Amino acid sequence: MKNTALFVFALLISTFSFAQNTKYTEAMQSAITSMEEEDKLQAATNMFERIAGAATSEWLPQYYLAQCNLNLGWMASKNDDWKGFDAHIEKAYTALEAAEKIVGKKNAELLTLEAYVYQARIMRNPMINGPRFAGTIDGLLEKAQQLEPNNPRAYYLQGQQTFNMPSFLGGGAENALPLFETAAKKFAAFTPTSALHPNWGEGMNTRMLGIAKERVKG
Repeated sequence: MKNTALFVFALLISTFSFAQNTKYTEAMQSAITSMEEEDKLQAATNMFERIAGAATSEWLPQYYLAQCNLNLGWMASKNDDWKGFDAHIEKAYTALEAAEKIVGKKNAELLTLEAYVYQARIMRNPMINGPRFAGTIDGLLEKAQQLEPNNPRAYYLQGQQTFNMPSFLGGGAENALPLFETAAKKFAAFTPTSALHPNWGEGMNTRMLGIAKERVKG
């Protein structure tokens, strides 16, 4: 009788955990789908914020919360809303810090997205923030590549960083082109760990690869 009771208790716990995991997965998939549409990006941001508040041991909600705020920042910049841009970039960085506390510092996706946040800060004020953050970005992307050599996003962002640097500092289209080409090969071979893990950037890299080729051809 005692063994039967223990079995039933274990089964109930297992069923509860499965239900919770299913609910988390469904919520994440819905939010990830929503963030792909510009007019639903704010709603997706709100969803990830709620998921992160409930699933405090999961790093992916904080990761996507950071990515959503980064994208909202880019959108604000297009409208010359620099106050909004700054606010979203700070929120992105805060979410990345929260994710890092959960999973640790040795996560290539977090390091890569952090580099992207610093690139946004450079775009905000290239003359001041370029010299200030360029080395930080290089360090983050180099560490990400060491941790996950097959992760394409670190190579794409390194290509973007190189493309936007002056040629006398080793930048420009010609130096960026091999990085975009490497990223393209890695995107073609990349398989995310799960349907919830990051899988963005291929279209962006394809666009930049085409631009770099045109610039090199002259």
